[in-house]
Amino acid sequence: MQSSLVKYNNPLLISTFAGGKDKKGKGKAGKSGVKAATGGPMSPTEDILNSILPPREWAEDDQLWVQYVSSNPATRSDVV
Repeated sequence: MQSSLVKYNNPLLISTFAGGKDKKGKGKAGKSGVKAATGGPMSPTEDILNSILPPREWAEDDQLWVQYVSSNPATRSDVV
């Protein structure tokens, strides 16, 4: 991953897929797995944050991973 000034939460495994990919190059898993992996629907604040700074998504070893921007405020040690 590239370094960034934005702090991200730990990556979440969304799904695994074997072989087949659709037209966009992603696996057969759809977006429906996101809510199950995060533990439920997102709060309105997290939804707005994700629309401004979209989560990172990547496929690695036949697994689909997603990493959301952290909603926790930065500390002094994070900035310095």
